[in-house]
Amino acid sequence: MQKTPMVGHRPNASSIRLVVQAFTRTIDTSVASQQLRNTVNRIEMNKVFLSLTALVFSFAASTAQASTMHFDSGSAKVNSGQVARHKQKVWVPAHRSKGRLVKGHYIWR
Repeated sequence: MQKTPMVGHRPNASSIRLVVQAFTRTIDTSVASQQLRNTVNRIEMNKVFLSLTALVFSFAASTAQASTMHFDSGSAKVNSGQVARHKQKVWVPAHRSKGRLVKGHYIWR
């Protein structure tokens, strides 16, 4: 059996509580959805900031690396990134070259 609402009926505490709970749920969900949107926007902004920061660091590292050049003191030749060794005179003992005997001699290495 269902109770029929009476006209002029005064609402009791439980019916008021149900209405207030339903209203607060509506408000809470709208606030929660707004907070969720704000969080998503903040995450998107963090992604953009992180990618821009990585791009700037990458660019800075590549320009710093490109500007580093090592010059050999004996010549104007540019050695990119390698430390140039000075050539030394080295004794080579007697050996055969193209079937002929070659005496020992110095060569630059």
